[in-house]
Amino acid sequence: MRIIQWPEGVAEETGVSTTNLQTRRAQGDAPKLYAVTERRLVTTDADLAEWIRAKEVPATYKCRPATRGVAA
Repeated sequence: MRIIQWPEGVAEETGVSTTNLQTRRAQGDAPKLYAVTERRLVTTDADLAEWIRAKEVPATYKCRPATRGVAA
């Protein structure tokens, strides 16, 4: 089992910004988190994988292309 720091480590693992992750957590959408100190939250690789698997989309899902940071 690997320990991953929240939100920095999760951002590195997923490519999702720390700001987006913090917003999702405030909305109740985050992997299971553990408070190892009063100021440090972590998750495990298994909990992160479970959180990601819960976001599975159907084969018919149409993803919009990225619009930010794309040169025209």
